[in-house]
Amino acid sequence: MARPRQQVKSRILTTLALSTLVPMIVFGYIAHTSTVNASLERAYASLREDSKTYALTLLERLQTYAGVDARHPELTDHPELAIDLDRDVVIVGAEKLIAMDDWLWDIDDTTAYRCVIIDGATHRCGGTPIDDAESLAQDWELFLEGNFAPSFSLSVRTMSTEQQVLQSLSLIIQLYPVLALLISLTVCGIAYRFLGRRLEPLHQLEIATAAIAKGEYGAEVEVASGDEFESLAAAFNEMSRTLETSFQRLNRLADIDRMILASTDLDEIISRALEVARAEGYQGIELFLWRQRPSPIAFVHRYENDKVTKERLKVSDFAPVDVWHDVDAMEARCRKACRIEKPIDCFPLFIDDQTCGFLLVNGESALNSTDYATVDLVDKMAVAVTNGWRSEDLFRQAHFDRLTGLINRPAFEDRLSYALAQAKRRQTTGALLFMDLDRFKQVNDTEGHKAGDRLLVMVAHRLRGCLRDEDTVARFGGDEFGVLVSQYADQAELVSICDRIIQAIRKPIVVDHIEHVVNVSIGAAIFPDDADAPDELLMLADAAMYRAKEVAGGSASFYDKALNEAAHARVVVESRLRNAVKDKRLKLHFQPIMDLKTGRLPSAEGLMRWDDEELGSVPPARFVSVAEDTGIIHEFLDVCMSEVSKTLRRLISRGMRDYRIAINASPKQLSKAEFGKRFLETCARHDVSPNNLELEFTESIFVNDPTSVKRELAIIRDQGVVIALDDFGTGYSSLNMLRQLPIDVLKIDRSFIKDVESSRDALDLVHHVIDIAQVLKKEVVAEGVETGEQFAVLKKVGCQFIQGYFVSPPLPSSEFLNFIAEHEMLRTQGYRETRSSNG
Repeated sequence: MARPRQQVKSRILTTLALSTLVPMIVFGYIAHTSTVNASLERAYASLREDSKTYALTLLERLQTYAGVDARHPELTDHPELAIDLDRDVVIVGAEKLIAMDDWLWDIDDTTAYRCVIIDGATHRCGGTPIDDAESLAQDWELFLEGNFAPSFSLSVRTMSTEQQVLQSLSLIIQLYPVLALLISLTVCGIAYRFLGRRLEPLHQLEIATAAIAKGEYGAEVEVASGDEFESLAAAFNEMSRTLETSFQRLNRLADIDRMILASTDLDEIISRALEVARAEGYQGIELFLWRQRPSPIAFVHRYENDKVTKERLKVSDFAPVDVWHDVDAMEARCRKACRIEKPIDCFPLFIDDQTCGFLLVNGESALNSTDYATVDLVDKMAVAVTNGWRSEDLFRQAHFDRLTGLINRPAFEDRLSYALAQAKRRQTTGALLFMDLDRFKQVNDTEGHKAGDRLLVMVAHRLRGCLRDEDTVARFGGDEFGVLVSQYADQAELVSICDRIIQAIRKPIVVDHIEHVVNVSIGAAIFPDDADAPDELLMLADAAMYRAKEVAGGSASFYDKALNEAAHARVVVESRLRNAVKDKRLKLHFQPIMDLKTGRLPSAEGLMRWDDEELGSVPPARFVSVAEDTGIIHEFLDVCMSEVSKTLRRLISRGMRDYRIAINASPKQLSKAEFGKRFLETCARHDVSPNNLELEFTESIFVNDPTSVKRELAIIRDQGVVIALDDFGTGYSSLNMLRQLPIDVLKIDRSFIKDVESSRDALDLVHHVIDIAQVLKKEVVAEGVETGEQFAVLKKVGCQFIQGYFVSPPLPSSEFLNFIAEHEMLRTQGYRETRSSNG
């Protein structure tokens, strides 16, 4: 075990060595650099001074030979001065010649390497030669112009080498690394002896930790160093003792886990759990348990005389069932019923957030209310109880609906399969009734889901009451129910059963003092005539039920072949529509809207169109309903916005910046959470300004949740989107609703426009709508205008805008843009007046 300790010591010694050696290296480097730089600076200064001295001596000698008074050069004529390098002479004036050897070298008594530079070229050098690459050189130029009229320049260069300059520092540079290394080794040697003694407690802790790793949880160390190691050893010993206690406890709790996983009997697991509590030091131990389903029952398990006993409690004496969910009340009841001496600690057992029991204990123990082990023991008891009770509930949960007590869909399908087999063998006829409640969602939305659940329970009770003993009723989920009529005499009897169900459900149901009236739509499929497989029979009955809803709520409909063909066609449309959205084959056509006062076309409505390779041109009435039922409608917004974005860019490029395009949205789209936010995000994603958009809804969106609708529309409207109420007059709008709703435009439905030129009632009705809209300060658009007579009448009664085939049919984007351009051109030429007069 010495190796890890040596590793720690090595790391510390390495740190000490680096902490001494590195600063000395840095200091030496800085000192060396500073000394070298200073020496070089002094060398340069000395070389310059040598060059200057020698140059001045040359100048004096030259003045002497030339006869120039150096003290009074102004009194002497400046003779011309030239040099003849071939003859190695200096020419003063026109005649006087001075041999360079006579005045150059006899004054050169220096040991430095020196050169005379004439006109930038080296002429003569004296001393030991130096390589130019290693030289340190300084020049001094003679100022000849003060005494002569020279035809050349003369300078002196003195040179030396860096090695000569730094020769005196070489010994120090060689000795410094040796000195630094000796100091570092001395420090490390002293530290090594010190660390060997100080790290011994760490070695002991290492040995004890290894022992714990092998499962020897009682391992301890003895350290009396009087420092942090002694505190660490004390903490380690405390941890070792705690671990020993905890692992013993965990082993006992693990026994309970193994029993739970092995699906051991619940009473045996409880006995073992109480024995664990006794082993922890508790003197008195009792466990109270109770459950309400399938019927109220309560037990108490007691640890007495080194054994566990179980006693069933009388519910009426123990506690009323209606307070079993009250934790405080049940704790008081358990304290009162227990037989152990006080003081008593109580620990509740929970199953699905509901109290199912209490563990009551007495006595000092390592377990207490703040110790995780106590909570863990109680939790394991709760898990054991849950598993034990759940095994009893599995069959019921697998076959019965928890809310209503009716059998569920899987169990119903099993019985249906059996009934089909019996019908084939006996050659009899049976029926499957698929039922769905009408207006049930309104109960959930207005009164809450709890009220809806109570209503479902009462509906289930009524269904059981109005059916025969041999019939089977089931809840499929939500507000859907099924009835299996295994055998009936004739169709009249089956119709009578359906009527009985409809009449029973139609009666008012009172929930929380509020009377609700719901209807039921029934779809019936006959077996084995319509189908002989459970899945297919359920599908057919479901389709028949949807037809009953479409025809009239609260009625029954029998499956027939035509319904099957319609259902198949609907499936085909859904499949092709999904592919059309994916492949971007849905297009938007644009129908212009005319301003009757100016003749301009300031806006248009975008209408979805779909041309399919197999189905041909599919009308919106056919594919929009499928899109709403399947959720595909939520993908339409992106399709519309993409087409609108492209068309608006073309219009804006022509200067029509205020042009407005309307798109339609269905109640299904608006019902999705945060529609307003998602709509504005889609606008931003396609770079469409809300000020260029109009959003059209029908009146049906305000039926279920008008508050939510108003909120979402207000979010959109606040950003500049115009809100239009489409097909006005065919729905549920009241004058008060029109006043309160966040809408800007009323679009009068085409059904009122088609007779406006021939029916006084229709004309009066449209006239009144226009007057109301003007009072409410809302724009009015007449839809479906197809004739000149309708155009003239609407203009006369003050309608602001019209839309219909009289102006233009819906056009693809390119044709629409051409139409707008042509209309504007013709309008400026008086086209509007000509067309109006011609009708």
